[in-house]
Amino acid sequence: MLSAEKLTLSFGKTVALAGASATVHRGEVLALVGPSGSGKSTMLYCMAGLLDPDGGKVEFDGRILTKLNDDVRSDLRRREFGFVFQFAELVPELSLRENVSLPLELNGVSRREREARVDELLDRLGIAEQAGRRPAKVSGGQAQRAAVARAMAHRPRVLFADEPTGALDSQNGTLVLDALLDLAAVDETAVVLVTHDPEISARAHRVVQMRDGVATS
Repeated sequence: MLSAEKLTLSFGKTVALAGASATVHRGEVLALVGPSGSGKSTMLYCMAGLLDPDGGKVEFDGRILTKLNDDVRSDLRRREFGFVFQFAELVPELSLRENVSLPLELNGVSRREREARVDELLDRLGIAEQAGRRPAKVSGGQAQRAAVARAMAHRPRVLFADEPTGALDSQNGTLVLDALLDLAAVDETAVVLVTHDPEISARAHRVVQMRDGVATS
């Protein structure tokens, strides 16, 4: 579904990627692991079309992301991709329910369909009772599960997660990972996951080791 081939990228004299390649398939959870500064987050952002590599290519569903103009790429990310970051990054003024509903509203989904989808996700992720609360009024684990629900709300074909459990304790980290694995299995969404945690990467379907900007399976 999504492939990155021989990506290179430098920030000034700092080499972030040095010919890194990776692929992810439908319903697969791919973990990018490695020490700090190894290039794993940069790899994820290039695969998501958020960064342009200096060389190589990223192909999604037969389209090369770097050849798409900004408007087309933004539309593709909004419709086809979902994102979860280390710190939930929810809109603080909105309730959990309203946060989860945002991508559906942006994609023009009807109110009835939005409500049904949001209810389904909140229930699946065990946060239905907190739906009316704002992010500051719930636990970190609950907020992160809401972030996962928001990322999955529009049924993206690929979900990108950058250290989604890094700010959580082990119990909440396990809950968030369980949610990602379950959603990948049920909706057949491909998941690209960056993590430092060997217990998290051990549960991925496939692991790519990043070191010095190079990826090895």
